[in-house]
Amino acid sequence: MNKSNYIRLFANCIPVKGAKNVIVCDIQRSTYFEIDMVLHDILVAHSNKTIEEIIEFYGKEYEDEILNQLDQLQKEELVHLTTENHLFPKLDLTWETPSVITNMIIEYGDYFQEKETEIVNDLIKLGVQYLELRFYVDVSNETLQNILQSIQKTKIVGIYLVLQNFPYEDIDKFLIENQRVMSILLSNATDAEDERYKDYNKISVVKHKIVNNKNCGIICQNSFQVNLDLFTESQQFNSCLNKKLSIIENGDIKNCPSIPEALGNIKETTLTEIFDSKEEDVNKYWNITKDQIEVCKDCEFRYICTDCRAFRESDNIYSKPLKCNYNPYNGKWEDNLRGSK
Repeated sequence: MNKSNYIRLFANCIPVKGAKNVIVCDIQRSTYFEIDMVLHDILVAHSNKTIEEIIEFYGKEYEDEILNQLDQLQKEELVHLTTENHLFPKLDLTWETPSVITNMIIEYGDYFQEKETEIVNDLIKLGVQYLELRFYVDVSNETLQNILQSIQKTKIVGIYLVLQNFPYEDIDKFLIENQRVMSILLSNATDAEDERYKDYNKISVVKHKIVNNKNCGIICQNSFQVNLDLFTESQQFNSCLNKKLSIIENGDIKNCPSIPEALGNIKETTLTEIFDSKEEDVNKYWNITKDQIEVCKDCEFRYICTDCRAFRESDNIYSKPLKCNYNPYNGKWEDNLRGSK
């Protein structure tokens, strides 16, 4: 390794420092790597130094250790060497979207058939890109197919289904015909259903029955998402509630189904009317970032993790999510998940 070179992280490899640990988020390869605090300082605080100057700063006795760690980072394709340090600017982390609402949750209820056309029209007007459809009762093939057909002309690019039953015999045909369906969560699944769907990446099954929106807000390593969109959005906005609207089973319109405050009811108004007349209430939680939330602000996972303001440790709007069992001060996951029942 030429010690007259500078060591640079690739622009898509961004370090995030927590109270105890550091990770490097590779937002191009959708993964993260753990590094120690000293290595973080070498890459960040001493980024304007050559390798030789870094070794001189820490002492010659640490030269082999520093070179070995930098060599490992090269092998993992997180860093590169250069003689022209100034030619490699950092990635612009600005997050922007033309959509008024980017993501929508709809809990299917008695209101839906009467209001379906109005709702679909508003999905188009608001520019909704992602839609989660939740069914807390069994749904027929015809009902589900009609809903999916009705939103074909919207700008929605991803559909997420929460089902009590999967009303299609031919799974492959369904997935081919409905390619905007990104994932299906099957609740109350039997062992036979677990076996049947195990080879389908888009289908997940859980044994317990999901009957309401109290199951939301669980934060765990499996829910981490390392990508440019979430990482940049998390710098400026809430990683769960930003630009979100929801209609719950009884027709109430909320920012999130699990939040107690209702903005109105779809039986009496429309989504666009709610946004136009109650914009301040709609975006109450949108600008709460992980850097403002207690404990989360000291967590290395804060930009790849979703948030939850519905279930939190206290009435303080900035308190830690109740259903997160990670402690960034000792770097450990607790066994018992609070608020998970």
